[in-house]
Amino acid sequence: MDVEYGPGWSALIARDYAIARRADVFNRGFSGYNSRYVVDDLRKGLLSLPPPESMLAVVLMLGTNDQSDQQMGQGVPLAEYRANMRAIVEMLRSAAPKAKVIMMAPPPCDAKVFDRLMGIPGCRDQSRVLAYVEVVRSLAAELGCTCVDLNACMLEAEKNDWSERFLWDGIHFSATGNKFVYDAVSKALDDAGLAPSALSWHRPHFLARTWPTKFTHDGALIG
Repeated sequence: MDVEYGPGWSALIARDYAIARRADVFNRGFSGYNSRYVVDDLRKGLLSLPPPESMLAVVLMLGTNDQSDQQMGQGVPLAEYRANMRAIVEMLRSAAPKAKVIMMAPPPCDAKVFDRLMGIPGCRDQSRVLAYVEVVRSLAAELGCTCVDLNACMLEAEKNDWSERFLWDGIHFSATGNKFVYDAVSKALDDAGLAPSALSWHRPHFLARTWPTKFTHDGALIG
């Protein structure tokens, strides 16, 4: 299947911070993983995260695989999903207490398209996704995390054509979907005071190194 679905939203976020040399962005998403695998790997220290004291924010998006039919092997029961998500947030906060935690509720799912393309009938279901969305909403409120409700935002933005615009196979983001998520995450980071322009440069601007008496560390003209 020849589908153009990128660049991914995390790559777009990384681009913004890399251009300004304000922060490094680490993508720790793994195809097919669910909250059970992630919480297990976090406990074992297998995710190769940056030094915790340097972490500014963590964007956590899990649930699309958790809500799949449990006979497929990926599905995680709702109660365990809640426990896993809580454990992930608590571990992240323990390791990186200064990091802002942004929880993203799983996006909508078009089961008919996924079934047709993948030939796995009954594996995905939007009504089942909504139960996992509610877990993220309630946990984010309880734990004081920012919540980005992709499910509600995408359905509201495109009431009739959300699947065609935002997903390429019923569950994975299209290029337009990735841009939508990028915009939502960027806003959440901006609201938290973590926009690229709000952070200091990793290294001096080249103007500061070329003409140190004329330009500041960030490249602003002195005087």
